[in-house]
Amino acid sequence: MWLSLVERCVRNAEVAGSNPVIPTNPLLSHLVTAVYVPNFVPEPLEVPQNVTAAPYRERIRFIRGALNWHAASVGLAGITGWLYRSVPDGKRIPVLAVLAVLVALLLLLDGWRIRTRGSSLEARWSRLALPFISVLVGLLFADLPQFPAWAIAVGCLSVTLYANCSGRDFSFPAAFLAGFFGSSAVIAFLDIRYGVPARTTAIALGTNFVFLFYLVYDLASLQARRHTNERIAAAVDLYRDVFNIFGYVPRVITHWRKHRIWDVVREDMLRNWQEKGIIGGPK
Repeated sequence: MWLSLVERCVRNAEVAGSNPVIPTNPLLSHLVTAVYVPNFVPEPLEVPQNVTAAPYRERIRFIRGALNWHAASVGLAGITGWLYRSVPDGKRIPVLAVLAVLVALLLLLDGWRIRTRGSSLEARWSRLALPFISVLVGLLFADLPQFPAWAIAVGCLSVTLYANCSGRDFSFPAAFLAGFFGSSAVIAFLDIRYGVPARTTAIALGTNFVFLFYLVYDLASLQARRHTNERIAAAVDLYRDVFNIFGYVPRVITHWRKHRIWDVVREDMLRNWQEKGIIGGPK
């Protein structure tokens, strides 16, 4: 009896595939037909034998290593910016030139990662690029004295400390909350201590919140795109994944065009509305 039940469930799943099984209730059928969209978003990018398939202890080591290398790169950027501020204005590199080189380097690394995804060669190039990225970030923020970039360093340090002190109890929601509240307390203390204007404090807290949300979210996501020994490359991903926000939109548009998702939804909605008498049928 159990074998027959399992065979029937497997057969029904194969027949249904990625499309919903039409319910017998007319109301449920109307709702499912109207709102269900198959393959709504593209499949996430993954590499074989990634971090998510590793034992829990190895995953924690990977997360700590990636955060430690990222914190080291932020520290190098801070030292670079501090030293660069002593350079006279006439001898500084134009800020637009620094920004252009940084964007070009990150886009080049992003394209190289897409082309050689999962290969050890890509991870080696990423390791070599990390110091250059840190120096460019330091030069960029040194020319933006009004922007509280130090708040990012405080937030990065807070999450890194949590990851190294939490042991096996690490979790991404707790990393965000502990990092945000801890770093916010430090930012508020420093602003009060040195008499920072309230507007700058608000910008610092907002910047810290956005940065920590991105950091924790991207760190959780990139586990599927990295192997356990690619911790430095994962630290580089935390920089170049900023461009995934712009690259993901074309992927979704291409995916919808390929599967005609919007056409299916629109046709089903019009058909249901015609059957319910909401709109008239085709003339």
